[in-house]
Amino acid sequence: MKYDLDAVGFSTLSIYPTKHGFSFAYFENPEILSDWGNVSARGAAVPAKIAGLMDRFSPEVVVTNQCDGENARTSERARSTIRSVIEISERRVVQINHLNRKDILSVFSIFAATRKIDVARVIAIWFPELANILPPPSKVWMDESRQMGIFDAVALAIAHYRLGN
Repeated sequence: MKYDLDAVGFSTLSIYPTKHGFSFAYFENPEILSDWGNVSARGAAVPAKIAGLMDRFSPEVVVTNQCDGENARTSERARSTIRSVIEISERRVVQINHLNRKDILSVFSIFAATRKIDVARVIAIWFPELANILPPPSKVWMDESRQMGIFDAVALAIAHYRLGN
């Protein structure tokens, strides 16, 4: 698949807030997932961790989830993380893109992916290096696996590239 790299940026760092801090995925381009992980951080430590990732990767674009809007159900901790991403990106003059769940599902809908686990399964096929961390489907009474945040971060980056934002 061809991408208009002028429209979407080449290197992309996606950051997805989680209960324990945030997950990230770094793409050199739409087809090369270079690094990913979970970062445990809360409060004042979050901006420093985000800045460290931006120093390490020097992305052209930073993508995060949208935390406002009529259907947004975002915790204050997640909103704080997203605000940190925005502030650091603006200081470094890095393009920022916000995507919501609807954007992500629109990209993955051609694969009949209607749930987070479905999206994660598609991602694990595209990027076999993530297959060994694919969590099993969680039950309604269970906490979501920490690894799911990585798949959420990857999904943000893929949606960014596919939608050409």
